[in-house]
Formats: sequence, C-alpha cells, structure tokens
Amino acid sequence: MSTSLPDMEPEVMSGNKVVRTFRMPVDLVHVLGREASRRGLDLTALVLRVLHGYLTYFSLPDAAIMQLEADREAMGMDRSQYLSHVLYHRCLAIREHGPGHDDPRAPEPKPAPARPPLEEREEAPFDSRSLDRTGGGAHDAVPGLVPGGGVWPYGVRENRPRKR
Repeated sequence: MSTSLPDMEPEVMSGNKVVRTFRMPVDLVHVLGREASRRGLDLTALVLRVLHGYLTYFSLPDAAIMQLEADREAMGMDRSQYLSHVLYHRCLAIREHGPGHDDPRAPEPKPAPARPPLEEREEAPFDSRSLDRTGGGAHDAVPGLVPGGGVWPYGVRENRPRKR
C-alpha cells in the first residue's frame, strides 16, 4: 500500500524527478494523448495522475484503503484483479438499479405509489405452470450471467464451474 505518496496533485509533486522511458504501443500513446487533451492536461500529467490514482486507490481516505486492501488480500488478488472485480460488481449494480442510481447530487427519487392492501388487490392466483423449465429464480436476475453459461467476470478460471 502506497499511502506514503503526497496528498497533492500528482503532476505537481515537488522533489527530485527521475526521467524514465517506457515502451508502449503507439495506439495506446494516441489514446492517452487524446484523453490528456480532452482533460486539458499534457501527456505526462495524465500518466502521473493515472499511476498515482492506481497506487492510492484514487486518493480514498486511509481507513477506506485499509478496508479495501484487507479485502483484496483475503481474496488473494493483486491490485489490478481486485479493481476489475470491484468494477464488475459496480456493473452488476448498474444493471439492477440503472446508471447513476447512487449519485449523491441527484434529486431524491420519487417514492413508489402505494399499493392497495392485499385484500383489495385483484391478482390472479399463482399458477406454477406459468414458469418455464428453469423455474425462474435468482439466475434470472442478471441475464447472460448464468453460471455455466460461459460468461464470467474478467476471465478468471478459478470462478468457472468445474465439469462434473
């Protein structure tokens, strides 16, 4: 954990600086250059921000970093695998609740209309024949992510079901 990095904008950190060169595909350099321009930064500033963010869990408070690191270690993942795992679970939350569902700046959602009491509802009685062969269930909550269906997060082999 690199909480020893200064709490300041990474591209203006003072002190000694070392010049290093890294080889990367030209397409990646072009994508990074476009992103830097879009943000009004030079390429070095963008790269420093990205690397600083990666190493500090994007400047979260130390208490949050300690919890995330403990969770990461308990799961036996490196930082890159863990961040992929966290983003995948965010994707599932978006699928369930919609984009921006927990935006603190968003107006409070309107409460759902009140349903009449159970005795006043006109609902058809339950008919088990209306279920398909799968019988419904939790696996229907996330279409395309049915265990055994061949779709698994970030390609980790350990998460795939074993053949019987």
